[in-house]
Amino acid sequence: MAIIVAVGHLRYHEVDEIRAGVRRTVADRRLRVAKNIQVRRAARALAKSSDLHDVFAAISHMLEFGEFTFANAQVGQAGHADTNESAFHASLNRHPQQELELRNGRIYWSWVGENGEREDRRRAQLAWCFRLPLVKEGVEWGWLNFYHNLEGESLLIDTNYLSNLFLREFTDAVVRIISGYEVTDKTPQLSMKATANQVGR
Repeated sequence: MAIIVAVGHLRYHEVDEIRAGVRRTVADRRLRVAKNIQVRRAARALAKSSDLHDVFAAISHMLEFGEFTFANAQVGQAGHADTNESAFHASLNRHPQQELELRNGRIYWSWVGENGEREDRRRAQLAWCFRLPLVKEGVEWGWLNFYHNLEGESLLIDTNYLSNLFLREFTDAVVRIISGYEVTDKTPQLSMKATANQVGR
């Protein structure tokens, strides 16, 4: 009787939310778990990646779970075009068919799902964007965007997995790989020591 009375005092939108919660719990639990497992697998693959191709291959594989219609990324430190370009070419030499390109001194990547749309204006009209900034020790290393169709079904993936575990591993992989090609100044420094005779000469 108490439950009946309590439900009777709920407004329609509250009852609808309870129904939706039950439906999500019962029908979507397995799908949610499966998709979150794919994020964890991608995070492990990122930790083992040896070049930029490996990094974005791991992300492309994760995106096969069908939650997003389009994704794009730009990585590399601003003002370090030589280092970014070296990392890009090293990956290109190993994987000639990779879908990466250089844009304004940084590395750009994009992925299109089954119902995705490449054209920016069209995509902006049909999707919302989940943006992940890449920051390591206060230094900005780029960004990664996931697009979801406005008319699509609700996300089943836990976005906390993407914004924490996945983002951390993605950022670490990008920093580790690109930093490995950083050009350091190897100009030998002249010794400041000299004998009195050498100075006299």
